[in-house]
Amino acid sequence: MYDKFCSYDIMSKDAVLRCIFESLSLFGENTKTALLSQLQKEGIEFTPEGFNIEKFCMVIESLLGRHADFIIVKIADEFCKQSHMSLEELHIVNGAYHQSHTSMLKSLFRIAERGSRNDGRD
Repeated sequence: MYDKFCSYDIMSKDAVLRCIFESLSLFGENTKTALLSQLQKEGIEFTPEGFNIEKFCMVIESLLGRHADFIIVKIADEFCKQSHMSLEELHIVNGAYHQSHTSMLKSLFRIAERGSRNDGRD
């Protein structure tokens, strides 16, 4: 299923974290810095070993309300750009079924976890 990736690094948890950092820039550098600080105060760890996607989604939604969807969609878009695959090719969505934005992000992270394990890094 993942033969199209040139390396598992694209699917790694590191790659998802890079997408998150890039996506938080959507609101500008000052806001990104403030968001990262607040996320860390809420216990979000930005390391491949310590990152908890469930907690991240919960905290980002509590901080940004409905605007969290913009960040989550941006993260998914960035992940697709880096992997050169669509959400459909990653089996995240299809024409008949669309997950919530939070569920979509969690699915991407699960793919990244599998990719990291297959690469032997975890």
